[in-house]
Amino acid sequence: MKIVYAMGGGLGHVVRARRFIQTQQDSSEWVILSASAFASEGLDKPQVLHVPSVLNGQPGAFRRWLEQAFTKYCPD
Repeated sequence: MKIVYAMGGGLGHVVRARRFIQTQQDSSEWVILSASAFASEGLDKPQVLHVPSVLNGQPGAFRRWLEQAFTKYCPD
């Protein structure tokens, strides 16, 4: 499992992350981590892990959330 960090509320980060993943051999092993509400539109794979908007501006809570996500997904 691999995680691509594509934070931001728009599509730029997500589009670049999707394009990068397409260049990899097995795109099913990837998860996109994003705060964009549009990140999963039109996607079957890769999976999108949406960052809750309540974490915006709360670095400590975001860090704890990230630690839990990395524990759950066990990225390489």
